[in-house]
Amino acid sequence: MSNHPPDNDAPLSPSRDSSYEDAPSSTRSAESYVLKSYFENGRTYHCYKAGKYFLPNDAKENERLGKILRKPWVRQYLSNADILHVLFFITFGDKLGLSPPNLPEANPKRVLDVGTGTGIWAIDYADAHPGTHKIIATDLSAIQPEFVPSNLEFEIDDAEDEWAYSSHFDYIHARAMSSAIRDWPRFLQQCYKNLTPGGYTELQDMDVLPCSDDGTLTPEHPLYKCIDLMRIATIKAGCPFQDHGELEMAMKNAGFVDVTVKTFKWPQNGWPKDRKLKEMGQWNYLNLKKGIEGFCLALFTRVLKWKAEEVHAFLAGVRENLDDGGIHAYWTVFSVYGRKPLE
Repeated sequence: MSNHPPDNDAPLSPSRDSSYEDAPSSTRSAESYVLKSYFENGRTYHCYKAGKYFLPNDAKENERLGKILRKPWVRQYLSNADILHVLFFITFGDKLGLSPPNLPEANPKRVLDVGTGTGIWAIDYADAHPGTHKIIATDLSAIQPEFVPSNLEFEIDDAEDEWAYSSHFDYIHARAMSSAIRDWPRFLQQCYKNLTPGGYTELQDMDVLPCSDDGTLTPEHPLYKCIDLMRIATIKAGCPFQDHGELEMAMKNAGFVDVTVKTFKWPQNGWPKDRKLKEMGQWNYLNLKKGIEGFCLALFTRVLKWKAEEVHAFLAGVRENLDDGGIHAYWTVFSVYGRKPLE
């Protein structure tokens, strides 16, 4: 484990108001190949490499990932935002990432976004860096919009297959991929191999288990039990969550230099006094409330062998406690990035 203290280290003090059919293995352009999905326990999942990724790709999940947010202040940042995107954007101080390619004056020639999801990060990066010649954004599911900036291209691809890009990248970005990659050393070796000298790879994610500084979150709490079961299921499935210390070490082992770790806190809900932490907690509450079924359903039924109705009953109890302002829980969220040395 890494010792890096969270950067948003304002004390997490509670507020007085505490209530609260399989495709061929070759890369396919999303414009020429429409990915099918299959139905399981009331949700739909990707058919390409079916079963490899545990989150659904249906409208219910995409509402969480691609919800149009109507609050006026949000429009200052984004017009069509996914909740996680908003959370990371606010956390990073209105930035898409913390590595040098995210500086306003940066215009890397080629960028790769791995596990793009709805594609919103890649779209926003393309808009913010019009001088970038090409951005390639990949995912197992074709859920991205049709009309995008001219320098952006979506591809259906498995990031754990052998990469066969014709040219190297100046920046590789991956967000919320901790339990989606089974072999992190190999993945980071592929990142390193496909970077130009001086190029950067950035990983943005969160440590899986929540915690509390005052002991109000205990292992018996329904939320902690739920997340711990997720952790156990991913281990059994061969795709365990990685914390920021593990990814920092893996990046160094892959040959990256100037490896930098920045950590932050996402409260469970709006319990903190600090204004920014409260805001992030409110967004995270929405993320958890909308996403908890998608997080758990496939993992619990496929790996832990629960019945779907058992999962739904269990999650009902978890949801009842999500807005409890007396539980001062938070997650450690991070950016880990490193540079390929100049040759």
